[in-house]
Amino acid sequence: MLELVDVLYVSTVYEGEDLGTITTSEPVALGGQRLDFVPFYVGNARDVVPAVETPPLIGIANAIINAYQLSADWRWQLFMSGQETLVAINGEAPKTVGAGVVHQMMGSDTMTPDLKYVSPTCSGIQKHEDAIEKQKEAAVMAGARMFEQEKSTEESGRPGASGSRARLPIS
Repeated sequence: MLELVDVLYVSTVYEGEDLGTITTSEPVALGGQRLDFVPFYVGNARDVVPAVETPPLIGIANAIINAYQLSADWRWQLFMSGQETLVAINGEAPKTVGAGVVHQMMGSDTMTPDLKYVSPTCSGIQKHEDAIEKQKEAAVMAGARMFEQEKSTEESGRPGASGSRARLPIS
């Protein structure tokens, strides 16, 4: 644990299964003075500052995650499109299904029993394929935007600025 105790920096380590073993350290700066601050550095996506920035690849990452999730749904639909379901109409569902099984459906004068296999319509498969393509295009566009920003930064020396980089005289 890093903390300020009586306005001075102390590092405490708790060890063991019950965290009963305690090791403390009181680091000093050059010259032997104790530190009155907790030293740490923060690194984010583009700089060494504590301000949280949006990661440069977030657009690409979000598009790829969406495409992956849509792909999983699409694969599930493809699997289910080959799975027919046995439906009992106006009668009891059979206890066993499969090859070689005989089903007898009993009806009445007013209700005719029926036993049918039904298949999914697969109407959503094409829509999923279209959505996956849109997400791939979004990932490409996000990547292109990132390279455009990078190019702009190289030309100007700072993000978002336009113009050429200032040149320093060499002496």
